[in-house]
Amino acid sequence: MNSYKRNRIIFAVIFVIIALATNWPVYQWMSGAEPLIFGLPLSFAWLILWVIIGFFTLLWLYISDNREPEHPEDL
Repeated sequence: MNSYKRNRIIFAVIFVIIALATNWPVYQWMSGAEPLIFGLPLSFAWLILWVIIGFFTLLWLYISDNREPEHPEDL
């Protein structure tokens, strides 16, 4: 498996994890107002964490795609 396909699979898996973590049933466990994390309720901090993880995942995918030489036959 070439690195282009491997990167896309890793990207898809991480975004499925993000979707599960920010929706039911996982978010239900983190939906409390207490404890406060950096002054934010747990539910807000949980969502912000996953938005940041998603941003860095997209950044990693962008950098890894631009670093590799283009081979149309590998697509």
